[in-house]
Amino acid sequence: MSRLTRNLLAAASIPAIAMGLVALAGQAVETRIAAGLAASGIAAERVDASLVTGRIALSGLTGRSGDSAWRVGRLTASGSPALVGPALAADPVVLQDLSFSYGSAFTMRLPKLEVTGADLGKDALAALFAPTAAEPIAARLTRLNATSLVAPELVFVQKVGETTQTTTYRNVTARDVARGRIARLAGDGATLASTATGKEAMSGTYGAWSVDNVDLPLGVRLYADKARPDEKPAPIYANYVMADIVMRTGAGHALEIKQIRSESFAGMPGAEPMLTALEAIEKAPANDDEKLKQATRLLGLLGAYEIGQTDMTGFTFSFNEDGKTGKGRIARMGMSMRATMNFAIEGFEVETAEARIAMAGMSLKDLSVTEVLSTLKDVASDPAKAAQINPANLVPRFGRFEVTGISVDAQDTTNKDQRTKADIKAFAIETGAHIGPIPTAMAIRLDNIRMKVPERSKDENLRRLIAMGYRDIDLSLRLDTAWDQGRSELAIRELTAEGPDMGTLRLSGTLGNVDKDVFSTDPAVAQVAAMAATARTLTINVDDRGLFNRWLADHARQVKRKPEDLRVEYGRAAVALVPALLGPGEGPRAAGAAIGRFIAKPGKLEIAARTKDGTGLGIADFMMLSDPTAIGQRLEITAKAE
Repeated sequence: MSRLTRNLLAAASIPAIAMGLVALAGQAVETRIAAGLAASGIAAERVDASLVTGRIALSGLTGRSGDSAWRVGRLTASGSPALVGPALAADPVVLQDLSFSYGSAFTMRLPKLEVTGADLGKDALAALFAPTAAEPIAARLTRLNATSLVAPELVFVQKVGETTQTTTYRNVTARDVARGRIARLAGDGATLASTATGKEAMSGTYGAWSVDNVDLPLGVRLYADKARPDEKPAPIYANYVMADIVMRTGAGHALEIKQIRSESFAGMPGAEPMLTALEAIEKAPANDDEKLKQATRLLGLLGAYEIGQTDMTGFTFSFNEDGKTGKGRIARMGMSMRATMNFAIEGFEVETAEARIAMAGMSLKDLSVTEVLSTLKDVASDPAKAAQINPANLVPRFGRFEVTGISVDAQDTTNKDQRTKADIKAFAIETGAHIGPIPTAMAIRLDNIRMKVPERSKDENLRRLIAMGYRDIDLSLRLDTAWDQGRSELAIRELTAEGPDMGTLRLSGTLGNVDKDVFSTDPAVAQVAAMAATARTLTINVDDRGLFNRWLADHARQVKRKPEDLRVEYGRAAVALVPALLGPGEGPRAAGAAIGRFIAKPGKLEIAARTKDGTGLGIADFMMLSDPTAIGQRLEITAKAE
């Protein structure tokens, strides 16, 4: 990967280097041209110049810098009639057989490059893009100006191991280049092929593509420079569009994307040049500590990028794993990344011979990995700390995660002649008021998880559901909590389980003496703080819609009793048992009576309790009280049944 990055960086300067050679055509005589080229580290096999027409032809141009090398077979251009004009005329500069290579790993070839309107002084490019120039290339690129650069064919050849991959772009054009910024860069499409055989082979095609407002100097700085003091991300390009991407592998995998569209991309260099980090990673010893250190080094550079809304549409794929085939699609996949990342998928489906899984949508909002990167950087500086990493510090922070319209139809793993069918209307987690990576407010919602109960399931719980007459399950769950720092109180606003033909169970309450340490990423600190929490209030609401009567009938069959006999027995027991456990008083008696009425005629039941002194009951209270009735004396209890 690092080599490819370096190659692209170096390749970006080739047309500019060529135009720099053209600028030297302003010299009056061929010897001055040759001398100027040589002074810039550029060799020329032949220089032909006409003092009358201003026509110049340079042949066999070559240059080298480190592992990079380039060659231009022939360059032709026109200057002023006396070859002394301040700039090249608007006539095209034509370069033929242009090539660039980086070691043996990368080569770029342009059979022809035509440059129009290169507004460069006669000595400008000898100082701009010469291999011996001391000024950073990004700064020199700001003096690059041209009306257009046109390449009918642009070929990239990359060698990775024993495989050579060739990508050929058609009709690449750069329009209105001013101070190194390209107003529009576009091409008609591309083909891709590799020399690998069997499963490693890969081929593909790209359709037309374009990108606006390309800041070439800043793009180069991302790789070759480090951030300046107080530097902020700046736009690198806008409005990137590519159509009709098709990729296939020898293993039988394939994907197609109808269109990729990105509205913007901004960035800035990191604390060190990207190329420096990539080279260090490539040369690093292959041990776990060094891998972690170098990977963290690279991750630390990612915070310097901002990606505007980017969408892929019409995504289809197929795969073949050891003869097992499948196919799928994604209607839309979108993402953006500025201060935080947002990601979304719409219309997802995947299908094999054994199963089909579909999802209407999935979204992840306000994802932040700041704490994760900080932890990894700390470990990278001292690998011995890896064994002491707190898992909580490796969990990214996010605002909301949601999936909708999930459906599964799969062959049962225990009964091959049955299928498991289930669907979920929606599942969502929303977090807020974070302390570090830990949220102090959370809402979880699971709406309508529905499934058919397998008729011959071996699971005891599922068999009990069938015995109670439930052939279909439809459950919803909700949890909503929030921490009040000023009151050191955690409110459980809602904990609910609900199902049609079953009923609703809802709990709510408050926990006191909950301070900031409960949300510490240190497990020991959090555990000690949690031990000090107290239960201040608790409310239980039950709305029965058939579950209790079905359970009672099934239980009666198991113990060989009549349901009505058990109903009377359990009702009487509740009236007597609750006061016996919680002690005498109006509250315990009311709770026992309400439970008894609910058993006799299931409907709605509400029981609420709060501590009389408002301080709550802690774990220590329950451990030290040998008489349960003493707890009841500290509670205010209300109850009712309808």
